[in-house]
Amino acid sequence: FWDVIRANPATQGGFIWDWAEGSIRQEVRILPDSSGNNISAHLSGAPELVDGHRGKALFMSGLDDFVEVYRDRKLDITGKALTLDAWVKPERWTGDFRIVGKGDHQYALKMKTENTLEFFIHSGTWQAVQATVPADFYGNWHRVSGTYDGTALRLYIDGREVASTPFTGAIDQSSAEVNIGRDFETSWNDPSNVGRMAHGAVDDVRIYDRTLTPAELNAPVPVGGAVLALDFDRVEERGTHLSYGSSISGLDGLVSPDRDPQPETTQMAWAQQPLRFGYTDGVLSVLNERQFTGTEDLTLRWRVTEGSRVVARGDQPLRVAENSTGTIRIPAPPNPADRERFLTVEAVTTSAGPMIPAGHVLAHDQFPLGGTRIPGLDQDRSTRGGTAAITTDDAATVTASAQGVSYTVDKKTGSLSSIKVRDRELLRSGPKLDAWRAPISNETFRWGRAEGEDWRAVGLDRLATTVTGVRVEPAPTGAVRVVVDSRVAAPDVTGAWFDQTMTYSVERGGVLRLGHKVTPQGAMRTLPYLPRIGVSLAVPDSYDRFAWYGREAESYVDRKDGTPIGVHSSTVDEQYVDYHRPQDHGNHTDSRWALLTDGKTGGLLVAGAKDVSVTPYDDLDRAAYPFQLQRNKGWVTLHASHAVTGVGDTPNPVRTRSQVRPDSTYEYTLTLRPLNAQEARSGAPMGG
Repeated sequence: FWDVIRANPATQGGFIWDWAEGSIRQEVRILPDSSGNNISAHLSGAPELVDGHRGKALFMSGLDDFVEVYRDRKLDITGKALTLDAWVKPERWTGDFRIVGKGDHQYALKMKTENTLEFFIHSGTWQAVQATVPADFYGNWHRVSGTYDGTALRLYIDGREVASTPFTGAIDQSSAEVNIGRDFETSWNDPSNVGRMAHGAVDDVRIYDRTLTPAELNAPVPVGGAVLALDFDRVEERGTHLSYGSSISGLDGLVSPDRDPQPETTQMAWAQQPLRFGYTDGVLSVLNERQFTGTEDLTLRWRVTEGSRVVARGDQPLRVAENSTGTIRIPAPPNPADRERFLTVEAVTTSAGPMIPAGHVLAHDQFPLGGTRIPGLDQDRSTRGGTAAITTDDAATVTASAQGVSYTVDKKTGSLSSIKVRDRELLRSGPKLDAWRAPISNETFRWGRAEGEDWRAVGLDRLATTVTGVRVEPAPTGAVRVVVDSRVAAPDVTGAWFDQTMTYSVERGGVLRLGHKVTPQGAMRTLPYLPRIGVSLAVPDSYDRFAWYGREAESYVDRKDGTPIGVHSSTVDEQYVDYHRPQDHGNHTDSRWALLTDGKTGGLLVAGAKDVSVTPYDDLDRAAYPFQLQRNKGWVTLHASHAVTGVGDTPNPVRTRSQVRPDSTYEYTLTLRPLNAQEARSGAPMGG
C-alpha cells in the first residue's frame, strides 16, 4: 500500500472499514432441548415467554426476535424423510413468519404470504406444498405440520391434511442453521435488505428425521423421537456474549466491540508506522516519515537470533531528523555453522506519553541474515541407529518400525492409525488431505462473493478418502517405503475430487518423510480458489503444548509483515482467536517446524509445512458464536499446510498472488518424528 502511495504522490489513501465491530453484549439465554440430543438453541433480540397452548410459549415482536440453533449434524437431514411440527399463534402480519426452517435451501415451514402456509424442501430447486390458512388463524393457537416421505410433501393444519404435492427426490445439503422466526440466510445479506421478522407466538417446535403419521400429528402432546424438541417452558441464563443480531454485516472491524485488538491490527500497525527500515551490507537505514519531529524520544533496540538463541543484541539512542534518513552500522556476527539467522530491529519510546507507555514499540522490522541450516532441523537423525523394517503387512494395515518407533498405515483410510514410541501413542488419526478452512467473514457475507458456499457445493467440508492402491516399494538403504494412492471426494458429490498419493518413508533413525502429491480434478479446478492444501493430524489432547518456528502472531500470506519470525510457544487453547463468529484462525506463516508435547514425556514434531496452526475445534463453522463451540472429544488438530490462501479485505476478494490455485498439482515433503522427554520439557527440538 505505502509503496504505491510513495511512488505516486497524488494517490489518495485508503480507509478502514470498519474500525470497531458493531455487536452488542447480551445475555446468553438458552432454550433447553427436550429431545435428548441437547442441541444448543438460544434467543436473539428480546423475545419473551408467554402462556402457550400448553405450558409456556415464545412470543416474537416482529422486529429482530428469533431463535438460533447450533448447526448440529443431526439437523443435516438430507434423505427422504422429514417432519416439521409446531403450534403457532400469529399476530398482525409483518411480511414474514418463518415458523421453523434451515435456511432457504434445505427445508422450512413458514407463512409464504399473509394467508398462505407453506412447507418446502430444496432438491435441485424448491419443492413446496401450500394451503390457505383458516379464517381464525391469527390470534389463535393452531398446530401446523409438514411431512415428506419420499413420495409426497404433505401439509397439515390442526392434524388434518390440507394439501399434498408428489415428489421423490432427496433433500439438498445446506450450511444454514435452523432458525425459528427468521430465515437464516438473511444474515448473509446487506442489512438494508433485511425486513421485519415473525410476529406472534410459537410452542412445541419439533424436527424429526422420519415421517410422522396422521395419528401422531393428532396426539395431544408431541410424540418422542424428535431430533430437536423446543418446549419454551423455561429459559436458562448462561452469562453474556457479543451478539451481532440479524446480520453478520457488522463483523468486519479491526477491534472487537469491547475494543480488544484483532490479529490484523499487527499488520495495520506495521504498515502505518512512522519509521521505515532497510538493511544492506551491515548498515541499517532508518527513514523517519514524521514530518515535524525527530526521533530523540526513541531508542533503537536490535537483536540477532538463531532459532530460539539470541546471538547478539544492542541498543542505542536513535537520532534521525524529521523527514530524513539516518544510517547505523550493525555488522552481522560470524556464522561458521551456516545456521539461519535474523536481525530484528525495534524503535521504542524512552518515556511515557499520552496513551503510550515507556518501552512501547513504535516501529519494527526484521531482516534475514542468511544461513542454510534450520535450527532444530540440522541434526540429521535419519541415518542413526539400525535398519527400518516392515513388521506387519496384512489385509488391514502395514507397520514400519525403526529405533523404537512404529508407524502403522491403515489400508482402508490410507492414513496413519498409529505413531507409537514403545507404549506411548502420539496420534489419533491422519495425516489426511486438508483442503478446507472454516470460512472467514469475507468468504461468508454476500457483499462480494461467498466463496465458502462454493467450497461446500463441491464438498470440501466433508471430504472422504477412497484408497485405490497400497504398495511397499524399495527404498534407500536402511529405510522402508509405503505408497498409498487414493481418490478424495465428498460422498454426496460427483464430478469433483482430488487424486492423491501419500508416500510414507520410514528411515533408520525413526524419522518419517511424508511425501504428498495432490491434484484437484473436475469441478475442484473451477473454484475461485482453494482454502488450503496440506494435511491435518489428530493428536491426543494430552499433548496440549504448542511451539513453532515461524511468525509469532496469527498471519496469512497477505498480512504477515507485522509479526516477526522466531521460535514461539503457547498452549493449544491460547491459539484460539476470539472472532465473534467462529472462523479459521491462528495460522502462522513462514513456518519451519511445529510441535505438540505434553511438557513432560514427549510429543510430535512436524517440519516442512509453510503454514501451521492448531485447534481443539474441528467444527468451527457450525457455531454461530464462541459460546456454541464444541471441543473435539479427545484430540486436537494440527494443520500442516503447504499453502494457505490469504484473507483479502472487505468486500474485495483475495488477490490472485495470495490464492491457492485450484488448477495446479501440489507436491511436497513433510518430516515427522517423536520428541524425547528433554525436547518436550524445553518446548523445542534439539538445536532449536
